Amino acid sequence: MNTSIIHEKITLPDFSDCTDRIIMHGDSMKPTYNGGDMLFLKLWNEPFIEYGRCFLIVTKKGNRMLKRIRKGSDNLHFLCESDNPFFDPFEILISDISEIYVVVGNISKKAM
Repeated sequence: MNTSIIHEKITLPDFSDCTDRIIMHGDSMKPTYNGGDMLFLKLWNEPFIEYGRCFLIVTKKGNRMLKRIRKGSDNLHFLCESDNPFFDPFEILISDISEIYVVVGNISKKAM
């Protein structure tokens, strides 16, 4: 039996401007994103936030969270929301954020 695997380069034109990709873990963003989904990200360098979009937030302490960002209670905070209603929204100090990546898209793996 031949068990060799042929490796081919896959080109995804819709994600060509993405800076990073991650594999989703957890279920806080279900049903939009599921565990095992590959998320394509782009470093957000704009001076504004598009409220309602999904972002990967990286804190100065190295914590990472995938959330929808909404306007916070004041200009110092963002409100972070999950798509899964089981998870409560919370606020984060904008000054505690080191990087933000916008989710450009995802690929879901349904079977091996």
